[in-house]
Amino acid sequence: MLLSESRMNESWYQRARSDAGQPAMRRSGRQATFHFQWPADALLVCCRQQQMSGTGHEQPPMHTQTSICLSGHRMIPVLITNPRSGTHYLKALLAAALGTPPVERSYATARELRTVLSAVSDRQLVYGHFHYSEFFWVLDPERLSDLRLVVLTRHPFDRLISQLALTRAQGGRLPDRTRTPQQLAREILLGEWDGLPWADGYVVPDYPALHNFYQRELVTNWLVHRPCHLVKFEDLVADSKRTLGECLGFLGVRISQAELGAITARVTFSSLSGGRRPGETDPMSHYRSGTPGEWRGVFSGQDIERLRSRYAGAFHELGYEL
Repeated sequence: MLLSESRMNESWYQRARSDAGQPAMRRSGRQATFHFQWPADALLVCCRQQQMSGTGHEQPPMHTQTSICLSGHRMIPVLITNPRSGTHYLKALLAAALGTPPVERSYATARELRTVLSAVSDRQLVYGHFHYSEFFWVLDPERLSDLRLVVLTRHPFDRLISQLALTRAQGGRLPDRTRTPQQLAREILLGEWDGLPWADGYVVPDYPALHNFYQRELVTNWLVHRPCHLVKFEDLVADSKRTLGECLGFLGVRISQAELGAITARVTFSSLSGGRRPGETDPMSHYRSGTPGEWRGVFSGQDIERLRSRYAGAFHELGYEL
């Protein structure tokens, strides 16, 4: 397992640790050194190899109540997403309704994101895969009253299938390249690859623990600790007009039903994917298939019983059932 090592003020570390997982730690004086796992995508873990003095995990200011001076006359929408959950679809809809070009910051550091938030214009959407343990001190509406947080998620099994399909198409790391994304998703989720070397020797000791950790980092902790509006990919696909309207209501943006209808008629899976219809698949695209529920054809009834024992709690937190 690839690991990165960062140093933090111990009080912040303890908060992040209790909220986002249980990384191993060594203590040395007032500093806490811990090994923190970070995903290259939602499945794999890579080294960020960055230090507090550079561009890695940063220590939030401990002696100030507000670290960003915002005007009080702006509304800054921030979209926090789990990879392969419909990020670019919802982003396109929101940007069309808000009338400003969106700003992607998926690979920003907390300090870089803070700078972006200070500079964006009113109603300009900022979006990315923001991990709670790194960005909680920046994305805090109690300190930054202009912020409005929207969190996007998707059924975790569908999300994993889509991620595996993209990884396979890109020639990335997989347990077995002869297996389909659906076969691999089933085997990984059921624990059949736990502790076993993948094709290149990579090992995931406990996939449910890894899965649940990143779900907390990218979705659940935001919902628990911040005032957010949750959007499910399944609802977005089923009724984009209603889902977009609810998002805009949360953001405080008034828009007519006619305007909503015009936007959702123009911004569709087909228009975004280059003319493909929902169900026509391109694993390399941000808009892979546009159809939720693929996981239902992958698992047997016996599989579902086993999966409940491994994931039911984490799924319930998001309002999904097995």
